[in-house]
Amino acid sequence: MTTALTAAKTTIDGIKTDAELDIEEAKDLKTAQEAAVKGIETYKNKSDYRSAEQK
Repeated sequence: MTTALTAAKTTIDGIKTDAELDIEEAKDLKTAQEAAVKGIETYKNKSDYRSAEQK
């Protein structure tokens, strides 16, 4: 009986909580956002704009 309870507790402890999943998703979202910004910045060529527009 104790072995079954220990095995069940180990399995349950391995399941991520809602808060842990939210943190993981936020990290994934932040990484995706940073990659998207870098990708978009490659489309911009400052020499195509006047100096006043290059900000």
